[in-house]
Amino acid sequence: MSISPLTLDFRGTRRIRILWTGALASGAFTTSLYGVSNTDGTGASPISVVAVFSIASAPNACELAINADLTSGAAYQVTFSSVPGADGSHFSGSLNGNVGLTLVSPPNTEIEATDADLIIFSRDLLFQNGDFIEAAGGDLMTITGRPNWLGAAQRRINSDGLPWDDTYGAHPDDYVDAPQAYSTAFAGRIVAQATADDRTKSADVQFQQDPLDPDTWDFLVSLAAIDGSNPTSFMTSGI
Repeated sequence: MSISPLTLDFRGTRRIRILWTGALASGAFTTSLYGVSNTDGTGASPISVVAVFSIASAPNACELAINADLTSGAAYQVTFSSVPGADGSHFSGSLNGNVGLTLVSPPNTEIEATDADLIIFSRDLLFQNGDFIEAAGGDLMTITGRPNWLGAAQRRINSDGLPWDDTYGAHPDDYVDAPQAYSTAFAGRIVAQATADDRTKSADVQFQQDPLDPDTWDFLVSLAAIDGSNPTSFMTSGI
């Protein structure tokens, strides 16, 4: 079965990611093998492909960089001229797709100085499951408000330190298989890390034996923010 393109993913304003049925050969990352044109008269056409990128951990994908902005909601066609696959096959033909419509949010009419959540808790990139999260448009997602602060506090508590700052984190691995007497010291570390964030007003830690595993102690962490709102509680692993 010869290689063929499956989908077009329009990313940002000047990127098009292409998913293929199989892995691409090294010769597939050549600009002359690709063409891009607008098919409904709402965008620039023709469009030049200025670079073709490979995607880490995705041998069956490539990404085109183009020299003109994609138009929201417009229809485009990508043409292929003998693109080689790793299996020795080649594909010539075309694939059509549409750029998604940009959703326009109503303007924020508040005076910026009264936007308490942003002022108190700041804004940061969204980090989950060991990686930053990418939005549908290709940009990195951001997070603000109390969730931003709570996420930062939980990462501090669960961390075993950073290569450039060993004082960061409660270092829970230090307490694996430790006697119960060490639970108080670990709780102290949790409080110290939680209150090291200047958005935290106070922290309380209570520990209890896990009813399903007598050798494990769970820690109930209760954090209060400097905005005076109700404390938030969550469980974290113990010793």
